[in-house]
Amino acid sequence: MFFHIGKIDIIGYADDNTPYLTDVNCSSIVENLQSSAGEMSKWFNQNYMLLNADKCHLLLTGPEKSTQTMRLGAEVINSSDGETLLGVFIDTKLTFESHILRLCEKASQKIHALSRISPYIDFWKKKILMKAFIMSQFSYCPLIWMLHSRKIENTINRIHERALRLVYGANNNSFEELLEKDSSVSIHQRNLQCLAVEMFKVLKGVAPEIMNEIFQFKEPCSYGTRNYSEFKRTNVRTVTYGENSISHLGPKIWDLVPIEMKSLDSVSQFKIAIKSWKPENCPCRISKIHKSSWIYLERCFNVLFQQKHFQRM
Repeated sequence: MFFHIGKIDIIGYADDNTPYLTDVNCSSIVENLQSSAGEMSKWFNQNYMLLNADKCHLLLTGPEKSTQTMRLGAEVINSSDGETLLGVFIDTKLTFESHILRLCEKASQKIHALSRISPYIDFWKKKILMKAFIMSQFSYCPLIWMLHSRKIENTINRIHERALRLVYGANNNSFEELLEKDSSVSIHQRNLQCLAVEMFKVLKGVAPEIMNEIFQFKEPCSYGTRNYSEFKRTNVRTVTYGENSISHLGPKIWDLVPIEMKSLDSVSQFKIAIKSWKPENCPCRISKIHKSSWIYLERCFNVLFQQKHFQRM
């Protein structure tokens, strides 16, 4: 089928095939997808297989919302607001917020289950269950959804903090202190570690082809520079699809990785070493605190100080 269909591209994973197309005109996309879907249906019939139209969905992404329909045989397929593909819910705006909220809901359910049985199990079993059933919710495809909003980041951190409090029974410790007790990092910092691993694979020539397209090498520099970076930095014109993309963030994160880790020989060695690296000064919008936030915090501290001052008087 991959050699038979020529107008569109097809991504295949096991028995799951996803045809896709990019264009500036939605009508042109739908027309070409409909034509190619008809060819695919014909190919299935010629090879004694059946194309189930009920399992076919249409998803259009772009800056403007567009409602379209296409025909597949006698069936009419309407465009939807989001679809699940290989376990990831993809929305039309590619924010992945709905997907992350689903992960948070599943993790919260696991926390409630663990809280019910925690009085009957010891510390190490609780820690294993937390890693296996709660933190693992955020381990699947993190590079797809990691650049989300601060609001989503706060939600994830609250879930992480609840899980750690349940395991360690520490109600008076801050989130940072709980992470130190657990010898771990936040979910976002762990995602940055995963991003660094993928870039190390590109550096060693063992990454998938698509990652080589996202992270490209700089041309060799004829003179030595102190801040030389191996990867190109993309020029962006937008925030949502420019600054908040791994192609733009990746080279910046790679520059923060210690040189001794970059110099390791194998991917397995790098994976072990990167777990001890705590990403500091991340330039993404999740880690940045807006100026207005600092003003708000300063006002809160001033109010608290005044209240304590009047109570003493």
